[in-house]
Amino acid sequence: EKPVAIDWEQFRRLSEAFSASKSPTVVGFPLRVSPLCELAARIVRSGTLGTLAQLQAVNNVPAYSIGYYMGWMRDEAQTGGLWMQKATHDFDYLLSLLGDGELAGQPTRVIAMESKQVFRGDRPAGLHCRECDIRHECVESPYLPGSARSRQTGREAASLQCAFAVDTGNHDSASALIQFESGLHVNYTQNFVTRRGAAARGATVIGHAATLSFDWYRDEVVVHHHHEARVERHSFGKGDEGHHGGDDELGRDFVKAMSGRTSSRASLAIGLESARLCLRARDAARATTSH
Repeated sequence: EKPVAIDWEQFRRLSEAFSASKSPTVVGFPLRVSPLCELAARIVRSGTLGTLAQLQAVNNVPAYSIGYYMGWMRDEAQTGGLWMQKATHDFDYLLSLLGDGELAGQPTRVIAMESKQVFRGDRPAGLHCRECDIRHECVESPYLPGSARSRQTGREAASLQCAFAVDTGNHDSASALIQFESGLHVNYTQNFVTRRGAAARGATVIGHAATLSFDWYRDEVVVHHHHEARVERHSFGKGDEGHHGGDDELGRDFVKAMSGRTSSRASLAIGLESARLCLRARDAARATTSH
C-alpha cells in the first residue's frame, strides 16, 4: 500500500530490500492505471502536444478530507502527514504522464511549502464532537443536521475528534514545484478545505502545439490544439468507480503478477520514486513554512 515509506529510514531499508528481491510487486497507485490517466499519458507521450512547457496539477479534496483532522489519520507520527498520504498518489500519476523519466528525465529539484489556516484552533486537546458544547452548531460536526458529517452515526460519529482543537495535525493546503533534468517543471497544489462541486483532481499539460487537461471528477480529457481551430473531448462516465476506475485495474495487475503473466504497472520501484519525492517535498516545506 502507498505510501511505501513515511520517513527516510523506512525508505532506506525498503530500497535495500527491494534491490535484493526479485518478487513482483503491485503498489496501490490506482490513478496512474485509471482509464482517464492512461489515455492522457498516451496522448502526452505521442507527441501531440509538441515540446512540453509545463505541467500544472491540483487536488482540491472534497468532504472526506475531514478525516485527516477528526480521525486517527490526524496523527502525523502514524501517517507521515499529507505529503505522504495524499500527494504520493498525485506525484505518481504526474511521473506517469512524463513517461516515468522518458520525456523529461528524473526530478532534480523540489521546492515546497504548506500552511494550516482552517483546521486549527484553541479547543481542548482530545476533545470529541460528542462532548463538545457547540456540536449542534459546528459545520464539521456529525450532530449538525445537513452537515457533511451528519450521515455518520453511532460509534462512527462518537469517535470523531474536534477539527479545531490544539492537537489536530496535518496542513490543510500545500504546494510543490518539481523540476526535471530537461528543465521542465511541474507545479502541484493540494487543498483539504473544498466541498461539494468545488472538488477537483487532475492536471493541465501545456505544450507548444496543444494543451491537454483532465479532471477525474469531470471524467473528461480535453485537448485544445494551439495552431488550428480544433478541440478534442474524451469522456468516460466511470467517475463512481473506486479511485476512478483504477482499483479494478490494480486488482487485475495483482492477479496477473501472482501468476507471473505480466509485469506490474505500479511496481515497488515506482512506489519508491513517489515516496522519495514526497519526502523531499515534506523536508522542503518544513524548512520554509511555519504553521
